Amino acid sequence: MPAYAASHGRSTEDAARRLRYAFLERTATALGATRIAVGHTQDDQAETFLLKLMRGAGLTGLGGIYPRRDRVIRPFLDVPRADLRAYLTELGERWVEDESNENLDIPRNRVRHRVLAELDRAAGGPTRAAIARAAGLIRDDAQWLDELGRERFRAVATERDDGLELDVHALTQSPPPVLRRVLLEAMRRTADGREIGLEHVEAVLALLGGVEGGVDVPGSRVELRAGKLVLLQQKVR
Repeated sequence: MPAYAASHGRSTEDAARRLRYAFLERTATALGATRIAVGHTQDDQAETFLLKLMRGAGLTGLGGIYPRRDRVIRPFLDVPRADLRAYLTELGERWVEDESNENLDIPRNRVRHRVLAELDRAAGGPTRAAIARAAGLIRDDAQWLDELGRERFRAVATERDDGLELDVHALTQSPPPVLRRVLLEAMRRTADGREIGLEHVEAVLALLGGVEGGVDVPGSRVELRAGKLVLLQQKVR
């Protein structure tokens, strides 16, 4: 895991998460499993929402942890962590407590042990359920906008042998939330597995405001050419 984190420029926590899910996907495929159930709780949802909020995420990010993504399902997402532990204790079942959960150098742990505790004191009671509920409402809105973005992408995008092109006039008629999603969809399709972030979307939006020019994003070169936004895919060597 340390070698993976170093070679991919990831934190140890993010590297460990990616390797865990990769292992689970390989194992599910080997077993012929159609679902991978993981144990995220309501507390995890509240922590994730606050972390995303602090990073300036949009609606999709503020939707927090999604109940299902592909084969991965999260059946305990509405269950408080304390209730799940009490249930396991009642059954006589044991669980493993990751020792890194007490390390306050990790942002999630600071949110878990300090920020949420202060929010509870400020609110005069537990806040995790309300925060998780807000994430759920935002997630519904985000999924609706995501679908609008995919529909708009299909209307304005044309595949090329070397990537994609988007009609600028049609593209810029879209409201900003839909426009960002169209650009994100286009860049993801040419990213060849590399991660696309908000900063890449903003860079292409700035490009759209000019007459011509180009910008490099993960997996492609994006150029403005004669009324077309062209994404020239750069294959991984």
